[in-house]
Amino acid sequence: MRLRVSPSSVLPTLAFLAVSWMSAGSVWAAPKYRVLHAFTAGLDGGGLYGGLVLDQSGKIYGVTSGGGDYGSGTVFQLSLSPDLRWAESVLYSFCPDYPYCVNDGAGPTGSLIFDAVGNLYGTAFGAQNNTGTTFELTPDADSPSVWSFQLIYRTGSNGIVMDGVGNLFGTWGPGEYKAGNVFELSPGPDGWSETVLYSFNPNGGDGFLPQAALILDARGDLYGTTKIGGANGYGIVFELKSTPGGWKERILHSFPAFEGDGKEFNAGLVMDNAGNLYGATEAGGRKSQPSCPDGCGMVFELTPRPGGGWKETVLHASSDIRDGATFMGTLVFDQAGNLYGTTAGGGNTQVCGFQGCGTVFKMTPGQDGKWQYTILHKFTGPDGYSPQAGVVLDKQGNIYGTTVGGGAGGYGVVFEIKP
Repeated sequence: MRLRVSPSSVLPTLAFLAVSWMSAGSVWAAPKYRVLHAFTAGLDGGGLYGGLVLDQSGKIYGVTSGGGDYGSGTVFQLSLSPDLRWAESVLYSFCPDYPYCVNDGAGPTGSLIFDAVGNLYGTAFGAQNNTGTTFELTPDADSPSVWSFQLIYRTGSNGIVMDGVGNLFGTWGPGEYKAGNVFELSPGPDGWSETVLYSFNPNGGDGFLPQAALILDARGDLYGTTKIGGANGYGIVFELKSTPGGWKERILHSFPAFEGDGKEFNAGLVMDNAGNLYGATEAGGRKSQPSCPDGCGMVFELTPRPGGGWKETVLHASSDIRDGATFMGTLVFDQAGNLYGTTAGGGNTQVCGFQGCGTVFKMTPGQDGKWQYTILHKFTGPDGYSPQAGVVLDKQGNIYGTTVGGGAGGYGVVFEIKP
């Protein structure tokens, strides 16, 4: 269900525009950027649509949509060696070609998650009946470098989230109305079982095609986005609340609600300590350049109103395509309350053409309520091309992320940015 871009493509197949609104302006920063691993689409994998996750020791984990032993994607680990070089280990290679292998899925694009004891969970596509798969990887107690793979359910997703008792939640399809659904996977003595919590019904102004991982609040309510649908046709932000009568949906915002609002989602949401939601859209925003008539996306905040309902505030929409275009990755907060994210296009138009190769950015809140947008890195192709997932931060504030293509091998990179 996610937009797929060939890792070997030179430029995205999207149209870009640059716009600006309600921003304190954009600036250019010069942090230290380096590629930790450049993928070749060989045994090491290639095509990184998902983001990264870090363990307590600083090792990095992710997935590739191609390459590996069977050409169908991998789960990989990057670890820092004593000589300060990053070494890749492939923990698992996917193989969908039953009966030659276990038919465990192919082309994973969602980010991995850890449980409380250090096991990894993720999802893949292309398994039996094209339903996808959800899997678990467990490190061996005696040999931590050896991981065992378990297919826990034949339901896929673009990303999953786990609650405090080990249940998994995700979005998939087709659902009752062929528009996608929200599901729960629960472990039990006889294995995992699936419960469909909600099916989207676009005929009534509901969302259509959920693309991103969900998030959970402290009460156990779920929040997410859909790519299109809603009252205005271009996606929604929704909440699912557990009630005695089942899970009930509430649409918090339908895009675009006004001129200059965003439209279309591949990204999920992030919530601050006060319960405000933040996200980014692929398109929309104020139209200011003929080269991108549909807008190139924007960053927004949704704030609950005291009397009910939610208020949207546009935090940033680029005034120039060189500031980045097409926000596809989920945002992340640092400990100081700054936001970080990526754009799949825009940035360096001199090297990458007018569409650009993408950017990494930071947003800093000001006392006047406005946010300053700072570009931390503009990709050029040899250092990576088109990041389509968000970034993660370690305890020191270093930033880690992925790109779909580019790099020395041509099939994406894992990168680090030191502030």
